[in-house]
Amino acid sequence: MPHIFISYAKKDTRALAQALFAALNDVAGISAWMDMSLEADSSWAGQIQHEIDRCDYVVVLLSPDVNRAVTATQRRSFVLNEIDYVQQENKPILPVMVQQTKMPVQLAGVQYIDLTQRSNDPDPVVERVRRRFSLASTPEPVIALKEERQLPSRTPLLMGVVGVLGLIAIVALIVLPALNPPALTPTVTTPNPTLTENAFAVADLGSPTLVQTFEPTTTPSATFTPAPTDTPTPNETQREGTLQAVMQNLQTEQALLQATADRATSQALTATADTWTDTPTPDDRATAAALLTATAAQMAVHQTATADTWTDTPTVTPTFTPTTSPTNTPAATPDPLQAALDTARTFSGSNAEWQALHPDGVQHTFDDGVPMVLVPAGSFTIGANPQQDDERNGSLIRFDEPFWIDQTEVTQADFERLGGVKANANGFDGEQRPVERITWFEARDFCALRGARLPTEAEWEYAARGPDEWDYPWGDTWNTSNAVWNRSTSQGTANAGTIEAGRSWVGAFDLSGNVWEWVNTVYGIDVNGNYNFTDSGERLFLYPYDANDGREIDNNDSTYVRVLRGGSWYNLNTVDLRAGGRGWYYPDGGGSGVGFRCARSS
Repeated sequence: MPHIFISYAKKDTRALAQALFAALNDVAGISAWMDMSLEADSSWAGQIQHEIDRCDYVVVLLSPDVNRAVTATQRRSFVLNEIDYVQQENKPILPVMVQQTKMPVQLAGVQYIDLTQRSNDPDPVVERVRRRFSLASTPEPVIALKEERQLPSRTPLLMGVVGVLGLIAIVALIVLPALNPPALTPTVTTPNPTLTENAFAVADLGSPTLVQTFEPTTTPSATFTPAPTDTPTPNETQREGTLQAVMQNLQTEQALLQATADRATSQALTATADTWTDTPTPDDRATAAALLTATAAQMAVHQTATADTWTDTPTVTPTFTPTTSPTNTPAATPDPLQAALDTARTFSGSNAEWQALHPDGVQHTFDDGVPMVLVPAGSFTIGANPQQDDERNGSLIRFDEPFWIDQTEVTQADFERLGGVKANANGFDGEQRPVERITWFEARDFCALRGARLPTEAEWEYAARGPDEWDYPWGDTWNTSNAVWNRSTSQGTANAGTIEAGRSWVGAFDLSGNVWEWVNTVYGIDVNGNYNFTDSGERLFLYPYDANDGREIDNNDSTYVRVLRGGSWYNLNTVDLRAGGRGWYYPDGGGSGVGFRCARSS
């Protein structure tokens, strides 16, 4: 059954979206989905991504709010973000112009349905979807299918020529039938415009076809079709190539300036004096040789002296008495790792106190070669925002033993090196980029392969917020430079562990942004896949957090929806990038914004 995703701006097209949603779901053989929530909470991104992943067709309702002005915390509308992700996943798009606005650049050249004169009527869109999936049951409506194009400067002349030709045609319609009446009534065939099905196949703007649509009639009439006129279009490939060349030149100039500065610094540091004074070095061997020579000479003088008389001196036989010599036992060298573990087990201080003890965190690389950081014992209150339904009633969590967590998200290089297995290729290739497009099951199995495990969401949040319960891994104030976020599909993820200022109090990178991270915890049980978690056999795991209530179960059941933490490169709402924010997703899914990291008990 074809599944349709409806993308829209709530501010000015919600009524049409609801009417379209109802109309599509009334069509036998079609299902449709739209975001019904009034506000985007922390679970919103997971729902949107899941629905786009499983849909067959995306209908985008265009209106001024899609291109709304940016704010301090939101640079682009959600609809534009959804279009980016849809194109990343190669889903076909049907744009619908509901209220006049600028066509998003991602959809430039794509044919669209114009509903600006009937903005509350979903029927033309429904019929287009019917035909798309061969489910049409009513005649095709006469709806203008438009293309975005720039008209050249000769447009007024062209319009004048067309006007003259039109006047001639009208005269012909009046005069010719009187001079030569037709013997037969002609049948007029209605042209059937074809809409581009693939959202990424740009229409040929250079060869437009002007199409007129007529209702069949018994009255003879003549039809005049103006000859098509080539309309030049900008060469986008050339413009993109020019921009890339300019950027490369700027990067080259910057590199040359940096190299010059480095060379000047190096020369200043290695300058050598022209003259110096030798400092004599004591020769211990020469001094010892001189002493031996003087002693030998003195002994020779005594041995050659001659006495007239002497008295024999008896020879004394020495008796040796054994003496026990003390043996120096070197002091044991302290193990710094063990010392850190001992400190971590008894730690009860603040974030700053741990950072003072270990400014870069306690790092250790186990046999698998993946660096991890130590999280000391301590306590914090889980849940950071009571305005979010799934963060209310936060409870005090106590960790009696320290634990380890990966310093960065699992990279593509480590995943391949250690034999990780997943079905889908990464959306953004790069050895040091995080693994993404990975399911919860695949992430769990990779951690087990390393002798590790997925962290619980309580462990993950404590590693991000600490005893001080920070809102973000670096503190309580949002900083746009401390996370990989609000990026386009042409940028995607960044190399893991590159933003030093974004490290958490234990030295872990990217706990805000880059990719959402799977944790072990169950968000809820969704038997019917309708997101409400209220049907028979379903439930939500809210706070207070209880590790023994079934939320930390390890099973292979895809109805057990799992928690995601941290936000990703495509998130533009900072509520999803908080250290206490909760997302969720089905364990058998995972798009280009979903990755993970592993943990170990100490």
